[in-house]
Parts: sequence; structure tokens; C-alpha cells
Amino acid sequence: MNTPTGFAALLTGLRKRAGLTQVDLADVVGLSRSNIVKWEGGSKPPRRDICDQLAAALRYAPEALWQVAAWERIGADERLVVDAELRQLRALAAVSADDAELSYSSVR
Repeated sequence: MNTPTGFAALLTGLRKRAGLTQVDLADVVGLSRSNIVKWEGGSKPPRRDICDQLAAALRYAPEALWQVAAWERIGADERLVVDAELRQLRALAAVSADDAELSYSSVR
């Protein structure tokens, strides 16, 4: 049996930490147990509104839970594009920081 990772592992860990069964969590959020089983088993994570409900039930930061879910909801090709764009932004930020340092040092 594979060990869950990402959203599945986070959801499972938060649920257990809260002392809830899958049925308990499903009841609190107003869903069926099969939804919880599916997400804890590694299926595509839920939509944002459901992540917010899960986070509230588990007393966890909604934005943090959504970030993990959102990353897994996009496809592998899209993740490559996002990674490439982040690398470009980091490179631009580094150049901008260097330019700012040069400007500052020339004023002194």
C-alpha cells in the first residue's frame, strides 16, 4: 500500500490530530465519507470552497490547505510552466536587488 503524500497526507494528519474519524469529518463538513476516503487516498483534491470548510472543521489555516490542494489540482505541464515562471521572477528580483544596491552605493 502506498503512503499518502501531499494533500492526502495533510488531510489525514489534520483529521487524526483533531481526533475525528472520516465519518466525523464528513458529517461536520456536510459530505459523504466516500469523499474523505477519496481525498485521503490521493484522488484529486477538492475545490476551494470545500477546502475552506475542511480547514475550518480541522482548525487549520484555509489558505495553507488550499495552497497544497491547488498545486495538486493543476496538471504536471502547468506545474512546469509555473516553476519556469517562478524561476524567471526570482532572477528578475535578483537583478532588481543588484540594481538597487548599485544605485544606493553610487549615491553614498
